[in-house]
Amino acid sequence: MGKTLYLMRHGQTMFNVRRKIQGWCDSPLTEKGCDQALHARRYFEDAGITFDHVYCSSAGRACETAELVSDVPYTPTKGLREWGFGLFEGESRLLMPPTPWGDFFADFEGEREADVQRRLAATMTEIMLRDDHSVVLAISHGAACMEFMRAWQPYAAFHYDGIPGNCGIMRFEVRPAGERRCCAEKRGQAKPGQARSAAATGAAGVPVPGVAACPAADAPRPPAPAPGSTGVFQAPEPPKLIFSLVDVVEPYPEEINQG
Repeated sequence: MGKTLYLMRHGQTMFNVRRKIQGWCDSPLTEKGCDQALHARRYFEDAGITFDHVYCSSAGRACETAELVSDVPYTPTKGLREWGFGLFEGESRLLMPPTPWGDFFADFEGEREADVQRRLAATMTEIMLRDDHSVVLAISHGAACMEFMRAWQPYAAFHYDGIPGNCGIMRFEVRPAGERRCCAEKRGQAKPGQARSAAATGAAGVPVPGVAACPAADAPRPPAPAPGSTGVFQAPEPPKLIFSLVDVVEPYPEEINQG
């Protein structure tokens, strides 16, 4: 059951520029954010990637991005929403504590890290288990994408810890939970520390720093959790699917990525 999930962050927004905390609240895409989304569209078209279905967060900024990236009708999905930051919503990002945030925001009417991971994992699993869902695009948010990647770190071909840039694209191989297979088997052995993004393998795109290759082992090797972070997949029951991160790219010129 080989399937592929392309998880993507929305384009730059007005709150991004103003450095405001933007969780469940919303602001529109900037002109630059629209350009980022259009470059992502050209990246997919140049690579010959077509989608069976497109899903996006119910936030307006994610819907705007979906409309620019693909002509496939999109389905707004609340499960793809950003981390809920509670009373910090709309405030200056200078008030944000350093990551990992753990349960910090739960004390301010926001979400716990484990709950964000469970929500994203459950939503993605439900989507990818559907028939005729072999290649799917899901548009979400920075912290939500970060937590989804962290949830599946033990199975990743790369360990990427951080918030992806606007319109950053994360590609996941999706397989049944009982099928144990390292992504490196399919692509060939990666050298230790070698970053292998779509750009590094010949497709258009900008490699993302901080991405390290996994060991060529069949069994997952979970990293040690950071202080204050769960560091592991949070689910009420054994997962039905495994999401293995293959690469992370930002498919637009460097000047579009600045600022």
